[in-house]
Amino acid sequence: MTSTKGLAAQPEELPVLEIDDLSAGMHGRYVDVWLAAVACEETALAYDDWLQCVLEGRTLSSEPSRRVRIRQGAIVFELEHGAEYEVHDPVREARRFQCLLDSDSPLIAFIGQVTGARYPWVTINNLFTISELRSLRRIK
Repeated sequence: MTSTKGLAAQPEELPVLEIDDLSAGMHGRYVDVWLAAVACEETALAYDDWLQCVLEGRTLSSEPSRRVRIRQGAIVFELEHGAEYEVHDPVREARRFQCLLDSDSPLIAFIGQVTGARYPWVTINNLFTISELRSLRRIK
């Protein structure tokens, strides 16, 4: 019999999702819900602000962090709901972005380096180069 006394519980290994299998068309259903909410005067928020509120509202502070592991080519990377990241590419400047998860599908919004303004939410399908993914680091 093997004793586990004093050993920390190992986190459950996350499955690796293929980037090509992620839903790139997921925005469509949200656009319809948002348009209906605007028509009924349930919200005055712009779409991207409304979407952020919807997705952030799905995670309670008592829940464990939601994360996904994704493979693009030979690179496997991990993203966490609500976290901010930075990537570097030899051709472009550093790019910062925030990640929100809708089930297992991540959406990201780039953050302006100078202004700190958040740009629209987009899917990640083939958005990053392999060089950028190798440089991926969490900053918040």
